[in-house]
Amino acid sequence: MELLVVIAIIGILIALLLPAVQAAREAARRMQCTNHLKQLGLASHNYHDAYNAFPMGTDSWGALVDGWRRSKNYSGWVFLLPFIEQTALYDRFMVEFAKLHSDHPNTVINIWEIDATVRGNAVPYLACPSDGRSGQVMNDFGTGSYCMSAGDYCQKVEGYGWGTGNGASFSRGAFQPQMWTKLADMVDGTSNTACASERVVSQEGTLIKGGVAQSVSAAFPNTNHNACESEGFRPQACLDLRGNQGSYLSSANVNMDSGKRWSDGQAIFNWVNFILPPNSPSCASGEGHNTPMLTPPTSFHTGGVNVALCDGSVRFVSETISAGNLTGADVAEGVDVNNGRCKRSGRSNFGTWGALGSRNGGESVTIP
Repeated sequence: MELLVVIAIIGILIALLLPAVQAAREAARRMQCTNHLKQLGLASHNYHDAYNAFPMGTDSWGALVDGWRRSKNYSGWVFLLPFIEQTALYDRFMVEFAKLHSDHPNTVINIWEIDATVRGNAVPYLACPSDGRSGQVMNDFGTGSYCMSAGDYCQKVEGYGWGTGNGASFSRGAFQPQMWTKLADMVDGTSNTACASERVVSQEGTLIKGGVAQSVSAAFPNTNHNACESEGFRPQACLDLRGNQGSYLSSANVNMDSGKRWSDGQAIFNWVNFILPPNSPSCASGEGHNTPMLTPPTSFHTGGVNVALCDGSVRFVSETISAGNLTGADVAEGVDVNNGRCKRSGRSNFGTWGALGSRNGGESVTIP
C-alpha cells in the first residue's frame, strides 16, 4: 500500500515538473531568439556606420541592363553577413556573383543561379531555436526565421516587383527593395520603428504561422493586382480565415514558401508587414508571384512575437496589440507615375502595430 502511495506521489510530482521544464526550455529558446534579433539589429547599425545606410532589402548590384540591375533578389541578410560573423560565406557569394557576371555579363543574375553549396548554407543568427525548421537546408536553400520589415504596407510576393522602373519601392518600413534607408529617414525615431521580426518557416498543411492562403478575394476585392497598393483592401477578411483551433486556416489553397530561403529577397521568403497583429493568418490576392499579400510576423513563442527595433533593442509584442480598424478598406493616396512608388504619408491606419511598422508616420509608440 505504501509503495502505491509513493508511486502516486512520484507521478504527481512528475506531472507538475514536466510543464515547468518545458516552460523553462521555451524561456531559454525565446531568450536566444531575442539575442539573435538583437545581433541582427546591431549588424544593421554597423552596416550603416560603414555605408551610411541600412542595406537594401532586395538588391540591385551592378549596372543597368534593360532597366534592371544585373543581379536581383539577393536578400538584405546577404549584405549583413560580414557583420554577423559570416564574412567567409559573404565572400563566397561575391565570388559566385563575379563568376556568373563574367560568364554572362549582359543578363540579370538571380539568387537561384548561385551554387547550391553557397546558397544552401544555414546561418545560426537567422534561426530561432523554437522553430525546428529554421536553420535547415530545403531544396538547396538555407532556411531562416527572421524577416525584414516592410512597415504598414501590403507588399507583393516578389520582393523586386513592388513597383515599376529601377529602384521602385512601396515599403514604409525600415528596409526597402532596391533602395537604401538611412537613420535620418526614420523620422518617427529608431525606438518607434520596427527593424525586423519573426516568421515561422512553412510546413505542410494549413498552419497559419507559415502558410499564405491564396486567392482571398474578400481581403482583396479588386481584381487588379495593385489592389492593396492603390485601390483598397480589407485585412479583416484575412483575419477571419483563422480556424476554430486558432492555429489553422480554413482554406486549403496555401502557399508554403515562407522562410524557406534566407538569401532570397522575394517578399514571400523574407519580408513581414505590420498590418494584421502577430500570429494572424497570411493571405494573398492570387497564386502568382506578382500578387499582393499580408504576411504578419509569426512565431512559436506563446502569445506573441519578438520584434527588433531600429535602436538595436528587442521587444516581445503580444498578439493582442492594437491593430486599428481592420474592417474598412485601406486606400493609399495614389501612385506617383514618375517612379511607380505608392504615395502614403501620415499616421498608420493600423493602430499601435502599424505605427510600430512605419518609419515616417509621425507617431510615437508605446508597446504594452
